[in-house]
Amino acid sequence: MANPSFEYILPVIRGIQAGREYYVSMCPVRFLPKLLPLESEELPPQLRGKRALNKSRIPEIVDYFIKNSTRYTCGAIAASIDADIKFEALGNEAEERRIGRLRVPMDAKFTINDGQHRRAAFEIALQENPQLGYETVALILFLDIGLENSQQKFADLNSFQVPLEESLRILYNHRDDRAFVVKSVVKQVEVFR
Repeated sequence: MANPSFEYILPVIRGIQAGREYYVSMCPVRFLPKLLPLESEELPPQLRGKRALNKSRIPEIVDYFIKNSTRYTCGAIAASIDADIKFEALGNEAEERRIGRLRVPMDAKFTINDGQHRRAAFEIALQENPQLGYETVALILFLDIGLENSQQKFADLNSFQVPLEESLRILYNHRDDRAFVVKSVVKQVEVFR
């Protein structure tokens, strides 16, 4: 009798993009380091699925998660799965066919296409505030076999991002003391109104 393979079973919603299935799952933060390991820093760029981790960005994100633990916002983390996966629909009716379980072998290779700095920051933030581990972050999971597909997914996801204009960052930020000062000055000085 063959040994059953061990697997992750993720609750997911199935979608279609570019004619291919992809999945969205709400993942407990404490599970991120196990499910999504970071790539080795020794790998040359042509052997990576994405750019190298910029460690200098991580403390600022950790600080944001810790200081705003009851009101932070974290976008989805996108990852490619390089493995044979199986989707089991909840049922046969319309919506039931899109909701179900994704069975992923435990030896599957996950490559983060977008969100590696948030994922790394959560790992550190969990050491300071283990309660964050019970919260969830959206995972967008693509089936992409091979390094070239993961690299293309990374390029596609990062090709059209536009940095937020500083004026909008200040206007919309209600936590930053400097933004508060700038907005107060603008309200009080006639020339800026």
